[in-house]
Amino acid sequence: MGDIIRSFSRRRIVVATLCLLGVLDLGRSMFARIGYAEPAEPWQMAPYEAMSWPPGEANASTDSPGQQVYEKRCAICHGVNGRGDGPAAPSLIPRPRDFTVGEYKYKSTAPDEDASDDDLRHTIEYGLAASAMPYWKDILSQEEIDEVIKYIRAFSLFGAPESDPVSLNVTTRVDATAASLARGGLLFEKSCSECHESDGRGDVRPAERIDDYPVPTRDLTAPWTFRGGSEASDIWMRISTGMRPGPMPDYMDALSDAERWDIANYVKSLQRVAPWEAKGELQGPGHHEDLVKRGEYLVHAEMCGLCHTQVNKDMIYSGDEYYLAGGMGVPVYPHGVYVSRNLTPDVETGIGSWSIAEIAHAIRNGRTPERLLFFFDMPWMLLHTLSEDDALAIASFLKSRKPVTNRIPMPLHYGVVETIAAKVAYSSGLPPMGNPTRLTFKAGNYGQTAPHDCHWTGHRLS
Repeated sequence: MGDIIRSFSRRRIVVATLCLLGVLDLGRSMFARIGYAEPAEPWQMAPYEAMSWPPGEANASTDSPGQQVYEKRCAICHGVNGRGDGPAAPSLIPRPRDFTVGEYKYKSTAPDEDASDDDLRHTIEYGLAASAMPYWKDILSQEEIDEVIKYIRAFSLFGAPESDPVSLNVTTRVDATAASLARGGLLFEKSCSECHESDGRGDVRPAERIDDYPVPTRDLTAPWTFRGGSEASDIWMRISTGMRPGPMPDYMDALSDAERWDIANYVKSLQRVAPWEAKGELQGPGHHEDLVKRGEYLVHAEMCGLCHTQVNKDMIYSGDEYYLAGGMGVPVYPHGVYVSRNLTPDVETGIGSWSIAEIAHAIRNGRTPERLLFFFDMPWMLLHTLSEDDALAIASFLKSRKPVTNRIPMPLHYGVVETIAAKVAYSSGLPPMGNPTRLTFKAGNYGQTAPHDCHWTGHRLS
């Protein structure tokens, strides 16, 4: 009789234990849903121009044709009021043109004159290489382009020109003879090398900043990045008119027409073959000997900021202060809810205490000084294809950045029962691989930039 009682008691204990574990497991699933339901710090970047969505949806029938085209095609970057502050602007380098200033870099008129309609038409039709400005010649009609030019002109605080400015007459070209190249080389060293360096690469001088945004020096050996054209006549025009607003001055009065042709011929001679063409070589920033410069390019190319930079309620990224500071909530169902790590070199909350070698090892192999990275959250198995030098370059760039304090909480996981059941239910192969069925980004900062009570634990973070 006693054995029966003891056996019954053990069964009750086992059942009670399983029930308790089931309740705790269910509670874990519940907490994974509510723990990071709201950001720790609702975050909003510097003001930008709000607009209707989809673009142009709120166009009134009374709007001018130019306004209708502009709000549908242009306002997302340049802003509804033309100030260069559209919703996409914070994510773009260089920043979109501010039309209220009335200054355009790529023009054919004298330095102190407005750009001509033909200049604006050319930019709209063909876009600007190596920038976010696309070409529109296959989408907009000539009539639509003319109408949008009128509308853009009206934004200028100084008023539209009374008549279309007259373009400069391109003087008779000086042939690119050995004598012209020799003269151009001397003039280039005297007038241009301070910014573009003697070899034309311009990769030593720090980028200029306008309104606190970087304006990188053009690599004159890469003609496919020339936004104003790469022919000698285009280069001559840029030297003549300058590029304002920007650090490139005009040499209209400082140099004669022939001297500007000599420099244009010399710059043309510096140009290398594009990497995708026959005999072309990879010599761009992604292959720079300076690991920091190479790493900066690779970080943008690999889109590290896509996860490691917070977004606001409109899903616009912080392109400045909190770039790569983490804090984005990333639900990966059924695995858990993760918060992207702070990749700035802050010692307390970022990767400041990690060595460059440790960061590179984490990027390629998923192993940090603390733990093994979950590959659905951090796809290190894809980044393993990076060379060791490229991983070290990325690590060097991350360590070179300004430290930003942003405390990142641990991930929340769903219960074991739900996780296994969801993996089996949604798997298309055997054994179940458990690929995520849902991966989303959440707006706001799920980290904390200053010590204060943690909204999901009530504990003080310090």
